[in-house]
Amino acid sequence: MGRFRIDRGEWVLRGDTKKIPDDPRKYASFSLNVPTPDDWNPTLEDGTVEVSVLIMLPSTGGFDIRTCVWGGDDTGMERDETCADSTEMLKCYLRRVEEVSNWGMVTKQMLKDLGFKSA
Repeated sequence: MGRFRIDRGEWVLRGDTKKIPDDPRKYASFSLNVPTPDDWNPTLEDGTVEVSVLIMLPSTGGFDIRTCVWGGDDTGMERDETCADSTEMLKCYLRRVEEVSNWGMVTKQMLKDLGFKSA
């Protein structure tokens, strides 16, 4: 099960996608650990990587959604998406949370195929 978090100390959610905040000014994140057969220099102790979906603070071009995958140190991959408005941003955020929640395993090649870049 993943973990939701809204910064600024407002509240923390644990796995309930129906309670995603509708205020785009807040920074939100969802994260979970997913098994991997790859070496992430290193992987986490339990053979997983941390997968996160972040709502970034508004940028000049709109709201940014970042999906990132990190091992136990400094090896990671990221994919950024820019959304025109807060409604599109929330829909994109929910799609990405659902997408990563369904990953049974993650490989670097899978991520490359999905448009992720080394971070």
